[in-house]
This record gives sequence, structure tokens and C-alpha cells, in this order.
Amino acid sequence: MRLSRRQFCASAVAFTAGAASASFLRAAESDGYTFNYMIASAMYGKLPVADVVAQVPKAGSSHIDIWRAPHADQREQVEKMGHDAFAALMKKHKVKLGAATIWGKPFADELRFVHKLGGRMLVTGFVPKS
Repeated sequence: MRLSRRQFCASAVAFTAGAASASFLRAAESDGYTFNYMIASAMYGKLPVADVVAQVPKAGSSHIDIWRAPHADQREQVEKMGHDAFAALMKKHKVKLGAATIWGKPFADELRFVHKLGGRMLVTGFVPKS
């Protein structure tokens, strides 16, 4: 099998980056630092929120970031099922709300939602006026 120069360079860069990342992670963890990963529901498209929450611990995380449309619709699903049912679902799977992500929507209600369910972060984007 022959590699082009471009393929060789891409492989070498990927290998070097991977080795450096692994070395950094080992060094950080040996210093007592632990990484906390949060799974973004948008990675699952529009799958049922119950299925997404069940995947969080399987991915090695304990927190979820719930996204609204247009990127996903789990936040809208939470409203349909009710906050108490969602809290029970998270408790069942030992998952905590890490954040909610919204785009172009007023965020006062979202802040209340995040606070109510024990989250600590709201991620939002906006379109600047020209």
C-alpha cells in the first residue's frame, strides 16, 4: 500500500495530536484533575429524550446539555413530558442537567428551567442586527 505525501502528512499530524492529547490527559489526571464531560442532546438529532438520557452514562458522562430546535428537539420534548417527569428520568439514569442550549430565543424562561432542574449553565447564540 502506497501513501501519498498528503496522506502521510495527515496521518503523522493525527498521530502526533493524539499522542499529545493522551499525554496531556494522563498528566492532568495524575495531578488530581478530573474531566467532566457533558453530552449534547443535539448529537442525537431528534431521538426521544428518554433514549438520549439513557445514553449519557454509557458515554462516560453524568451531565446532559439539552438543545432546542432547530438543531434538536429534546428541550421541546421535555416541555411535553413535564419537568417532573424529566427530573425523574434523569434520576433513574443518574444524569444531571448540565446546561440548556438555545439559539435566538428569549432566555428568561430557559434560565428558570435550568435553575429548577439544578443546571448551572445556559448556552445561547444570537444574530447581531446589521
